[in-house]
Amino acid sequence: GIMGDEPDVFLKMRLGYLQGGGFTVGGLGTMVPEIHFLVLPFLFEHYEELDYLLEKMHYRFQLLFEKRGFVLAGWLEAGLHYWYTQKPVKSIDDFKENRIWAWKADPVNVLTNSILGFQNFEVGFPNVLSALQTGLINAFYCPTYASVTLQWYTNAKYIIEPHFSYAPAAIVLDKKFFDGLPVQIQRIIMESWEKHLPELKKTIREDNRKAYQGMISRGIAPIHLSNETVDLLKRITYPVYQKASGQFFPEWLLEEALMHLKTFRTALPQKNN
Repeated sequence: GIMGDEPDVFLKMRLGYLQGGGFTVGGLGTMVPEIHFLVLPFLFEHYEELDYLLEKMHYRFQLLFEKRGFVLAGWLEAGLHYWYTQKPVKSIDDFKENRIWAWKADPVNVLTNSILGFQNFEVGFPNVLSALQTGLINAFYCPTYASVTLQWYTNAKYIIEPHFSYAPAAIVLDKKFFDGLPVQIQRIIMESWEKHLPELKKTIREDNRKAYQGMISRGIAPIHLSNETVDLLKRITYPVYQKASGQFFPEWLLEEALMHLKTFRTALPQKNN
């Protein structure tokens, strides 16, 4: 928080005040706009699909970061995005009754919420809690662990299931700084990330699970949308893919990702057998 919001940290890296940092979609999207395709609504059904895709496209992302002067040290994640509301949401029409937080640095989720009928209110990340407390907004989205640590959940009554998008995160270094290090130091740094980040990702997923249970025990009521409603949500939000493609990321990148997901899903029944 001392360094500011994620775009501020990005700027400090560009100016040489910082040599790296941990970023979610707000900072990653500023560095490499192509990252926004990972936030498309209902792109991933479960973590296994996500892990498979990131593995298959890791080299692609490394090149995209290097092209813009950064080193992708390794993937992390904030978790899975859920909607939180003060009013119950059980049908499509209910979305319109909620004034939701809109984060300028996360345009794909803002577009998704707008298409669904949410009333978007742009609020800076550090000011979301006060906006909830004063009633400026009565809904937000974020992973469960973030909702607890930021205390946003104390201003919600409901959490809407299932999750609707993914919240990527990564450790990113300034390439000029990194290239100036001795080769043996570069190797130690990258091998350390490769060793410890997978375990940290497991911890984050477990923390998200515990945070969900903790919120429910504190009175947050889960609303489980029907399969029919979820299918309808997917159809309604599909235009986000078309509007974001070409604007935030090239169409070929999305096509490549969808191809990998199709391959994984086709092989999944055989894997289970």
